[in-house]
Amino acid sequence: MEDNARMLPKSVAYDSIIDTEGTMTITQAARYLAQMDRTITRTRLFAYLRADGIICKQGNAPTKRAIQQGLARQIMSERADGKANDPYARLTQKGLDWCVSHYVRMPTQMRQ
Repeated sequence: MEDNARMLPKSVAYDSIIDTEGTMTITQAARYLAQMDRTITRTRLFAYLRADGIICKQGNAPTKRAIQQGLARQIMSERADGKANDPYARLTQKGLDWCVSHYVRMPTQMRQ
């Protein structure tokens, strides 16, 4: 019961950033991760994801491996003039969980 009460604020925040497709932008993910680890910023998260091969080294498209593993989806949007924007990555719930396990450093009192 104590775990449920402790996790309720986190689960409410988590549900609020996941859209109807089950994805979130890298910026939204960085804001969520910053609640658990203040050292994580949008710029750092992009750098970490590039270093780990989740998004391409140039641009913001997800890698084939990240798509196959279900960590990210590629989104293509269209501008008002009908031209396509560059592809960009959106993290899935699995991708966000992966980021938490790889990038978030918990305070020592929370590690048990």
